Amino acid sequence: MHKLKNYIKSFRSFGRKVRLDKDIKLLKDEKVTVISQNCNGGIFLHDHKMKFLTPTINLYFSVPDFIKFCKNIEHYIHTPMERVDSKEYSYPLGKIDDIIIHFVHYHSFDEAKEKWIERCKRIDSDNLYLMMTDRDGCSYEDLTEFDKLQCKNKVVFVNKPYKEIKSACYVKGFETESYIGEIYSWKGIFGKRVWDDCDFNFANFIKS
Repeated sequence: MHKLKNYIKSFRSFGRKVRLDKDIKLLKDEKVTVISQNCNGGIFLHDHKMKFLTPTINLYFSVPDFIKFCKNIEHYIHTPMERVDSKEYSYPLGKIDDIIIHFVHYHSFDEAKEKWIERCKRIDSDNLYLMMTDRDGCSYEDLTEFDKLQCKNKVVFVNKPYKEIKSACYVKGFETESYIGEIYSWKGIFGKRVWDDCDFNFANFIKS
């Protein structure tokens, strides 16, 4: 069973590379900062063989906190982070001023803080791209607030059509749920992810 899982993983990775080969070559020399509310941004960057010029890797914010962060990135990346002790979560939490960061894929707060500081130094403030989803406490008001952010390069993945939200990208399949699911999940064994079925192309998003 272990060998089968490794085979499927390798086959998916190969299929993903073949599927994205053209886009990977197109983005080869691009250096952009993708500020993402959750793991989606890091997975897009990893799939396209791009460097992590962003601190928002392997973590997530609640949507209200993410919008606060996006409104004043310079303030938050230059404000010291504090440890948050909580028995509710099995992973480390960090607090910067009035926002909480969930370091869901880190073993310790010290590791998370070190990576956060290291990657904050790589941010290109003149080449920002914002990415969000309609989960983690997202309300309709949050969607409209995100849509108003000054950054022109932004997308929010949603579980139903919102024609009035210009940055919204509708991902089919989650209409009966309260919010969108894990759109980076695999579909089959040929390197396809759930978000491949929506009207969004990461390379086009970056090059536009």
